[in-house]
Formats: sequence, structure tokens, C-alpha cells
Amino acid sequence: MCTVFIDLDRSRPWPVLLAGVRDEFADRPWSPPAAYWPALGAQVLGGRDDVAGGTWLAVDTAAPVVAVVLNQQPVPRDAEATVSRGTLPLRALRSLDLDPEPYAGFHLLRCSLDSAVLLSWDGETLDRRELADGRHIVSSLGADNLEHPRVSHTMPAFRALGGTTPEPGLATAAAWGGWLDLLAGGGLPGDDDRAILVDREHEGRRYATGSVSLVALSADGRVRYDFTTDPREPDSWRPVPLVPDGRG
Repeated sequence: MCTVFIDLDRSRPWPVLLAGVRDEFADRPWSPPAAYWPALGAQVLGGRDDVAGGTWLAVDTAAPVVAVVLNQQPVPRDAEATVSRGTLPLRALRSLDLDPEPYAGFHLLRCSLDSAVLLSWDGETLDRRELADGRHIVSSLGADNLEHPRVSHTMPAFRALGGTTPEPGLATAAAWGGWLDLLAGGGLPGDDDRAILVDREHEGRRYATGSVSLVALSADGRVRYDFTTDPREPDSWRPVPLVPDGRG
């Protein structure tokens, strides 16, 4: 996960609105959101990294909780990392009480109806920050860091978005409104440092935005989860099926 947009307002019917943009090497295999981790229960959903078996974004529809992980920049101690960071969102669904030592640098965000907490690990210090109500962007530099061109460029448009009520049953465009326009990238080329949607060459391999997720948590415990592999195309969005006994 390379950019996360969060809109928090605990006075609303839907207090938590989140968008996660995943950038990855295009040749790294992955699978779309589903329940891939039986030990955690059928209510735990997320896309799966088919190499390491973890995820970049996980949702527990019963809690409800959503957790996402981003790589820290710069990423120290990669050679010493022994555990995939893709395990972190799955662990965070239960608790943020974790030992960061086995991991390379990360930012781990956990949002529930009660709190939104960002853990940042740079290989030496684990920082914990509670996000206040409002709109935030998390990048590889952390939360709301305007030194990242993507954050400084996108923040005004994000904060200007109108409100939305993403009730289940609505089409994605009707549920999320201007979020889809924001996540379509604004026409910037993928090699522009300001671009939300990335597409460039890195070390001889294509590195690009592979998917975007939208997750909403309601005050009465419901979840809405939408997903696309082509955010520039509004009709490509689809709701992720929840488990039969999940609330949606």
C-alpha cells in the first residue's frame, strides 16, 4: 500500500471512510479481496500477496476494523527483515501490541469506530500517533507529510470533497461520489511524483498502481468494501462480497 486517504468523523452515521492505493511491481502475483485466512475467520477479508501470503489491507467485517500497511521511506534494514510486512494488517485487526523488530520499516494504520492509530517503525523507534477527526493522507513519509509531492498536491482536493453516505446496496459511484474522481488520478502521468496512480520503471521492472480499495465503517457496525484494478474507469468498481453472516 503506497497511499491511504482517511476521512474520520465520529459524529456521522459512517465515521470511518478510507481509500487505499496499492503500488507494487507489476509481475508480483496477487489475488483480489476474499477470505484467504481460515484461522482468522471468514469475516476477515483482503487482497492477498501470492508470494508471501499476507496482505496490504485487511478488513474484519464483524469488529468492524480496517488495517493497512505502507512501506517506510527510506526502508532501513531490509536485509535483516525476517517477517513479511504483509502479516501486519492481519495482526492489527486484533491488536497493535506487536514487536516491530522482525520487520523492515513500515507505517501501520488501524481504524475502528473508537480510534484511528498509526504506528511508524523506522528500524530503531516505534512511533504511535492517534489521528484526530478530519481528513488525512498517509504516504511512505507518514501522515500528512507535505514534503511528499503526492500529498501536497492532492491534499487540497481531498479536503474539498463533499460528504458521502456509502450505504450498502448503492452502486459504487452513488455510494462514494467524488472519491472516485479523486482516485482516478486527475490525468497526471504515472511517472509524475505528484501522481496518485503510479506507472514507472524501477530497476528494470514495471512498478505501478495495481488496485484501489474503498472501505467504510458505519456507527452501527456495518461495512462497505469496494475494489477496482482500473480506478481511471468509473464502471470498473465492484463491491466486495461480505460473508453471509457479516453485516453489510
